[in-house]
Amino acid sequence: MLAIRNLLKNVYGCIRNISKKSGRNCAVLVSGFSVFAMVSLHANGFGGAGRNKALVECSAMKSTEEIQAEGSGTAQQEGGTVQEGQEEREGSAQQEEQDEKEASVQQKEQAEKEVSVQQEKSAGAKKQKKGTSSKQQKDKEAEKQETAIASKRQKDGITKQQEGNRSEETGTEPEYPENTFAVSCRQAVHAEQSKLKEAEKAQIEKREVSTVCASVEPVQNEVQKPPANPYGSIVISEEDYDALLRIVQAEAGGEDEQGRILVAEVILNRVLAEEFASTVYDVIFEKSGGSSQFAPTADGRYYSVEVTQSTVEAVEKAIHEEDISQGALFFSARRKANPYDMAWFDNNLTWLFQYGGHEFYTLP
Repeated sequence: MLAIRNLLKNVYGCIRNISKKSGRNCAVLVSGFSVFAMVSLHANGFGGAGRNKALVECSAMKSTEEIQAEGSGTAQQEGGTVQEGQEEREGSAQQEEQDEKEASVQQKEQAEKEVSVQQEKSAGAKKQKKGTSSKQQKDKEAEKQETAIASKRQKDGITKQQEGNRSEETGTEPEYPENTFAVSCRQAVHAEQSKLKEAEKAQIEKREVSTVCASVEPVQNEVQKPPANPYGSIVISEEDYDALLRIVQAEAGGEDEQGRILVAEVILNRVLAEEFASTVYDVIFEKSGGSSQFAPTADGRYYSVEVTQSTVEAVEKAIHEEDISQGALFFSARRKANPYDMAWFDNNLTWLFQYGGHEFYTLP
């Protein structure tokens, strides 16, 4: 644009600088050229020259170019079709080659698997044969050992029989070669067993004697007789009294009056002892090592029992009359108790007596 502007500016400057004489000459020249052009156009005709001719030539050139473009497009399309077909053939050939490779690889893997399976089978057969042979060898060794043992036993039996015959003839006992350590161990075991039996027998006799003594009326002896009412110093509230009735009913509801009195006196003895709580209610609900001292407070029987009149009379006698429990602080029903609990009772407490279904203990 700047170049065209400069050109036009130069042309305009030239025209402006032309003198009048030169302008006249230029006008004459332009007129002459115009007349020449008119004559030329009239001679050749307007149809074959000028703008129309240029249009015809342009249309011809355009049709030629279209034909060439169509031809080239068709050629390109045909070339593309050929190229696509060639590419398809090449792709199918590559696919076939790849399929052949995969098939060969699969066949190779299958062959390797078959070879490994055959090797494993052969190895298993070898192991089985080896195991069978080792087993047969072990069986033979065991048979040999059994045969040797049987022959040895037979020889020993014959020797013992001969020695027995000799002892019968001589009147002496046969002497057998035995291990001195085994003999001493056997004697120690027999001695220990005899001691245990004697201790158990003595304990059973002691319990039987205590049971008989507990069932007999206490002898009226002023020196050995305990205070008539050792529990007079205990303050018993309504809550304590109700708790004592319920625990006696739950623990000794199936016992006679004396059995219920003994259970109540165990609780009262604990109130007087320094090792336990100082009230009846607290003694009943006291725990040791996280466990309840009286099972009915844990299993719910304490809350579900109905106190009978015989239980009320037994509790009244326990509170206001003499102590017949020998100061017992523990009781347990051996037939219903856990064996481990009973083992603790037997190993850590002093057994006093048995009455009804309960055995009574105190601290050592």
